[in-house]
Amino acid sequence: MRFRFKEPREGKILSLGSLLSSIVGEFQLDESFIFENIRSNWSLIVGDIISTHSAPVRIVRETLIIAADHSVFAGELHMLRESLLNKIKDRLGADIIRNIRVEIKKLR
Repeated sequence: MRFRFKEPREGKILSLGSLLSSIVGEFQLDESFIFENIRSNWSLIVGDIISTHSAPVRIVRETLIIAADHSVFAGELHMLRESLLNKIKDRLGADIIRNIRVEIKKLR
């Protein structure tokens, strides 16, 4: 690799986070990137007990769809709705998920 000392730089030094968000936006991977981030951190967002009985399923029009295997856990997730939205917002750094819908179904 050779350095070209005489050529001017095209821009400033950028942080990895800003590069990653621009790449995700450029290739229109926003929704899948956000969903995967939520899915991989699910136990940190909702806690260990609730995470064993629930899972994020998909994102549809700024709404996170969550599957719960029992009505008790679905009710708990519904009660924690605002807290979950705030935790997701803090983790992602953006207000992308605006609503949460909980469905009762078998988990895989």
